[in-house]
This record gives sequence, structure tokens and C-alpha cells, in this order.
Amino acid sequence: MLNLPAELSGPFTGTVSLAGEGTGANLVVSSQSDLFSLDIGGRLEPGESMLGSTMKVQGQIARPQRFLSLFIEDAPTLPPAAFEGQFAIEDADTVLLRGLQVAMGEDAITANGPVGWDAKKHDTLVRLSVNSPNLNNTLSPWLDAPEVIPALPVKIAGVLAYPSSKRFEIQQGAISAPAGSGEYTGT
Repeated sequence: MLNLPAELSGPFTGTVSLAGEGTGANLVVSSQSDLFSLDIGGRLEPGESMLGSTMKVQGQIARPQRFLSLFIEDAPTLPPAAFEGQFAIEDADTVLLRGLQVAMGEDAITANGPVGWDAKKHDTLVRLSVNSPNLNNTLSPWLDAPEVIPALPVKIAGVLAYPSSKRFEIQQGAISAPAGSGEYTGT
């Protein structure tokens, strides 16, 4: 019996296929819950922590705020998200995202870089790029006064870090719009 946080509790169904081949195994996982649908497929390598294993992942999250509430307090209501990409197991506490594409509302997000957990959760440094046709729509869920944000198409880039529990940080932020460009940082 797993004791999951309330944000992850609920009905869960799925299938797992594991077929040994050579010294490793091919894995296919398909799962559905009221939180998300997730398909993972790839190659598991033998040995400690399955180092070097690579997986393709795709799925959908109906209510991203439920997932985000695991990491941040007062997660805003966000539109459903669809995602697909690859990851590789770098070490026991780190995976490397490769070309993770997320579509959320009208926004297109790309993510690459290491994601840590357990002892290395604060080593997370994911390079993000966001293409938004309307900056106001993108930022409104996160702001107390969204009316000050213009409804401009923008490209945003930066590095997402997780320096301490319940705190995300944007490093090396850059934004460009038809009217110009700028830099930003934030937590």
C-alpha cells in the first residue's frame, strides 16, 4: 500500500510490459488516473539505479495545479497540458530531460536539462523556452494584478532551478517581443 499525498490520491489504472532482451529489458507503461494519462516506453539497462536507461514519455494532465501543488503552495489554476519527450537516467537521483515539449493552453514550452530528486532535488536546472501568443494570458494565473501585463506575443527563455523546498527560481531569464527584448530573474 502506497501512502500518496492527497494531490496524487484517486483511482489509477494501467498496464506494464517488461520484456528482457540481451542484458537489459524493454519497458512499456501505460497509465490513466483522474490526474493524468501517461505512456512511457524505452530501454532499462541493468545495474545500479538502471544508469543509462532511456525512455520516451508522453501524456496529458487535466489539472496541472494538482501536480504543481506537490512543489509549490497556492498553485494557480492552469489549462490542461499535453506533453512528450525523452529522459535518461544519469545517476541514482537524477534524470536528464531531452526535448520535452509541453502544450498548455496556447503556449508551447520546451524543456531540457537535469531534474533531481531525493538527495539531488535541489540540483534541478532545466533550460526552458516558452512561445506565447499572449503574455497576459500566460502570466495571469500567477499574478495578483495581471492587468499590468500586455497582451503581446513573446518568446521567453531561462533556467528553472529548485534551490529549496517549495521554491522555484528562474535564472538567466530573457524575453523578446516584437517591440524589443529584456532580461529578468525571479522566484
